[in-house]
Amino acid sequence: MLVQSSIGRISVLPARPVEWKSGCIEGIACRGQVLVERLRWAPGSVTAILRSPKEVSLEIVLPARPKALRIDGNLVEGGNLATGERVLLSWSLGSRGRSRPSIDL
Repeated sequence: MLVQSSIGRISVLPARPVEWKSGCIEGIACRGQVLVERLRWAPGSVTAILRSPKEVSLEIVLPARPKALRIDGNLVEGGNLATGERVLLSWSLGSRGRSRPSIDL
C-alpha cells in the first residue's frame, strides 16, 4: 500500500514492499478532495505533489520522522513537526490548486 487516506489525514508509504526501494505513482484520489498527483520515493527522500480544489488542512503520516520538510520550496520550521512520524500541515493551495510538499527523510 502506497497511500492510505481518510478525511484530513494521508499516510504516505504505510506498507511499501521492501523490494520497492524507489518508485513513482501518479493520480491517487484521496478522501477530502485531495489528489496525490505524483508520489516519488527513493532512499532518503519522498516527494509528493498534492492538489485540491479547496484549502486543506492535513495530517500527513510518514514512514519515518523527516529531517526537513519543504512546501513549495520553503522550509517548514521544526516546531511545526509533530512528535513521532506525524506532520501536521495546513496550507492554501493557491489559484492553481497545487502544492508540492517535498519531504526529506
